[in-house]
Amino acid sequence: MNHFFALFLSMILTYAQENLLTLAPPFDRASLEYSGLSWYGDTLVLLPQYPKGALLAVHRSTLLHALQAQRPLTLDVLPFDDSEVRKNIEGYEGYEAILFDGEDVYALIEARDAQGMAGYLCKGVVREGGIMLHASQKLPMPQHIDNYAFEAMTLTPEGVLVMFESNIQSEVAKAYMLSKTLQSIKAMAIAPIAYRITDATAMRDGTFWVSNAYWSGDAGKLRSERQTNMGQLLQLSLKEEGIYPTGRSILLNEGGVSYNWEGVVHFHEGFLVITDTYPRTQFVYVQIAPDHAMVR
Repeated sequence: MNHFFALFLSMILTYAQENLLTLAPPFDRASLEYSGLSWYGDTLVLLPQYPKGALLAVHRSTLLHALQAQRPLTLDVLPFDDSEVRKNIEGYEGYEAILFDGEDVYALIEARDAQGMAGYLCKGVVREGGIMLHASQKLPMPQHIDNYAFEAMTLTPEGVLVMFESNIQSEVAKAYMLSKTLQSIKAMAIAPIAYRITDATAMRDGTFWVSNAYWSGDAGKLRSERQTNMGQLLQLSLKEEGIYPTGRSILLNEGGVSYNWEGVVHFHEGFLVITDTYPRTQFVYVQIAPDHAMVR
């Protein structure tokens, strides 16, 4: 384990065991800008912001072995064809999230067109030769903030729930529920949530967790008086009337350098989280203490 990172985590994850998973070159390059994580069966799929024809993947058993042996992880390459949807998206600025529903796959794209920032939910299928996207739906923007769009989604019995990156203002806090066919969309109320929502886990018993990050340079955009960087996992609950925090959160970092947590999934006895470029690629297993003392 990187000793500086271990010391840093020991100060901020007081009630958790933490393990830094080392990615073998070239999978540790910051230029990959990992933007999301999702399970396809027992295979973890890592989504680069700009896939360039390939996603990355690793089996659950390989992850567990790497944790036990403290060995670098080599990832598998998963062919990815998005040409059918990319040709219809103006101002493409990369991918923000991915999730799987059986052999179906959904992905969020961020773009910048003549009206400003834009977000798209895309749908595709897993085939023997890889993943192919074939449909997309442009999402209504609750507000226009430079470089902000939709970064998190989770699967529900009703469809795909997508969440805007910023939901701090009650008058514009909004999420959307789309049918699995992408043919229908409805607005969902979401309680005001401080800081950016950057990814979401799968739903369990009506609740799910989101990565929730704050960089002090975003103070103006988020109308925040907070002076220090912070990252956490925040548990949300989906109810008939909307989406609400449950009051449970897990602190990932506070103060010091900013960690841009962009991906989160349930794993083993806790979570896997990953950063994009900043401050560098960090892939971490966050293990919840047996008595859940770290969940506040």
